[in-house]
Amino acid sequence: MENTAVSKNVKNPYISAVKLIAAIFIVFIHVKFPGLFGNLIECAGRFAVSYFFAVSGYYSYRAVSSRLIKRLKKTVILLIISDIIFLGWGLFINCLAGNQSPGEYLSSLFSIKDAALFLFADLRTGHYTFHLWYLTAQIKVYLVLYLWLCFTNDRFSYKPLYYAAFSAFTLSLGLGSIFPIIAGFNTDLPITSNSLCTGLPMFMYGLFIHNYEKELISRFQLTGTKIFILLITGFVLSFTELLGIGKTEIPLGMILTVGVLVLGLTGFAPVPSHEQKIIIVTPDEIDTTSLIIYIIHPLFFYIAISFPVFQPVTQNGWLFPPFVLMCSVLTALIYCLIKRAVKKFSVQNRAAQH
Repeated sequence: MENTAVSKNVKNPYISAVKLIAAIFIVFIHVKFPGLFGNLIECAGRFAVSYFFAVSGYYSYRAVSSRLIKRLKKTVILLIISDIIFLGWGLFINCLAGNQSPGEYLSSLFSIKDAALFLFADLRTGHYTFHLWYLTAQIKVYLVLYLWLCFTNDRFSYKPLYYAAFSAFTLSLGLGSIFPIIAGFNTDLPITSNSLCTGLPMFMYGLFIHNYEKELISRFQLTGTKIFILLITGFVLSFTELLGIGKTEIPLGMILTVGVLVLGLTGFAPVPSHEQKIIIVTPDEIDTTSLIIYIIHPLFFYIAISFPVFQPVTQNGWLFPPFVLMCSVLTALIYCLIKRAVKKFSVQNRAAQH
């Protein structure tokens, strides 16, 4: 296995590639295709956000406090920038339509109830930022691991955190299965989309896989074929749960899919001749592209439905999702190209000075 697995000392390009696929699924979940096809895409993409958390956990195994602080700061800055972008859009569109003054709009976003939901459940009741719960939850999870290291100074034992994550997962099963029954199976309330029910369990799930990767592969005698079969089984479970049972938040198929993906991509993916040569962009650039697509895609959705010029696209259910995705991808690629150009110029400038 060690001869075929991607080295853990470098960023796994296959994990990054699947993150990009997951980001595309997220766009198509929020901007759905019509009919059965749209439902099938939603089923297939249920793993996406949990996969993001699991990957963060996988790369946080035995991380030192300074590295966690660096990631924490980066995520906080990203959250602030994202909030500013969507706050600016909200101000622009509300003032343009004449629905509210800037002061009225801003005051509508802040209340004690909203603050409580944001702090304790990562829920965004304000306009346009429902999807940013992921960043809030990521910050909290990084903070939990950082505090664990501060109080224990132990980067090698995470058992209490595993128990806490399992307890939170059990809670999410209860909420996800019982609440929809009470509500009649038709609730769109994100009951488990928060740091407690999704963020911490999935983060520790990825960290657990990194911790016990060899033992898991050995004990269950996993092979590439078995990994593929388990992956298909996970997707079938997701289809069954969402289409057969109802729109609940029972994540059994998603749990299997995420675990098999991470384990398969790290334990069985062939080693590239050079990490940077597997694709024309680096894994870091793919990660950045995936995150930008996730953060920015609702903005293009709101822009398109707000201006009549986009009606030919918005009124066509088969064109609208690819349109939003295309705009998001182009934005991410432009950002990566600018960042690469700035980095190249900086390197050349330092070389010239020496």
